[in-house]
Amino acid sequence: MPLFTRENARQYQARAVVARKSRATYAEPESPPSPQVAGTDSYSEARLSRVRRQLDRLDTMVERETDPMKLDKLASAQARLAEQERLLAGRPLPGSRRPERERPKRQWASMVDFDPQPLMPIAEAPNPAPVES
Repeated sequence: MPLFTRENARQYQARAVVARKSRATYAEPESPPSPQVAGTDSYSEARLSRVRRQLDRLDTMVERETDPMKLDKLASAQARLAEQERLLAGRPLPGSRRPERERPKRQWASMVDFDPQPLMPIAEAPNPAPVES
């Protein structure tokens, strides 16, 4: 006996709609969690402002410097400070966070008229006879 028949197909479809609507994936999208920003206390804010001032100083030093060895040291110091500034400001690395997609509203789910009456019991299929080899 088949599991789905013309008589019980509508009931199973209504059950499936209710199950889909109750899942979290079909619920209203929540706002994405805000990244953990290290600059929430006064020390982190003060540290961030010091790092930014130091980066500004390094920028002026790089513009005036002509010695290649000193330029290399200044550039490596600038890279280290830029990484600190990125972490203190709470910015992610490029490509590590995707923009959120717009999800279309599920119009078909609201159009289904569900009748909450008890459903027919499913007829159990008989166990097949064991095959002997």
